[in-house]
Formats: sequence, structure tokens, C-alpha cells
Amino acid sequence: MKNYTPHAVTIYKEDGITVVTEIPPEKHFYRLKEDRIPMEGSRCGIPWVSPAKYVDLEPTPTLDDRQSIIIVSQFVAQWIQENNHSFLFKEVYAPDTGPTGVVRDQRTGKILGVKRLIKYI
Repeated sequence: MKNYTPHAVTIYKEDGITVVTEIPPEKHFYRLKEDRIPMEGSRCGIPWVSPAKYVDLEPTPTLDDRQSIIIVSQFVAQWIQENNHSFLFKEVYAPDTGPTGVVRDQRTGKILGVKRLIKYI
């Protein structure tokens, strides 16, 4: 399993205390390429831009990646699934950062890891 997020993914047991494993990130990570209509302005001194349309995966998956079981962000995983790009990878997972899947530092609220992954493909 290869981790294509920009950070290590730490998996905890259901108790949220015991670490099962930590999956370090690969050298590169997948993001979505944006296409944006050039509109911008400001309201009450706060800048705004038009919504982005996500058009492609960056960088282009290598042949080695295409045979891989991968972890990506939920945003990237949903895009791969919704745009019928499941042929690009063997299996696609994302960390479950929902309320029942995430493990947080009780004091700061910072995400420490997750109890499970979400399988998209």
C-alpha cells in the first residue's frame, strides 16, 4: 500500500490509543489540476475567485502506480471514482477523517490519525 498524501497516515485500533501502523508518504503525492474561469473581486475587503473545476490528476500516474493499492485524500479519491478513472489504480483508499473514524489530540484538536480507511475502488 502506497501513501500518496503529503503526510504519514497513522492507523489506530478502534480504542483510538493504540497505533497499528504508520504509512509514510511517497516522494510525490496526487493533487487535482484546477481550471478556473478568470473572475475575481472583493467584498468587504475580502478577496474572492470563481469556483474551480477539477479536470485532471497531477502528476500523471506511472505504470508502477497503476498496479498499486494507494491512499490519497478523500477529495482525490472521490474525483477518481466519480470521473470513472478507476482503471488508473488497483485499489484506492482514503483516510476516514469523519467524526467516528478520526483520532484527535484532545487538547489541540489536531488530527493524529484514523481508525480506518475508506475504500473507493
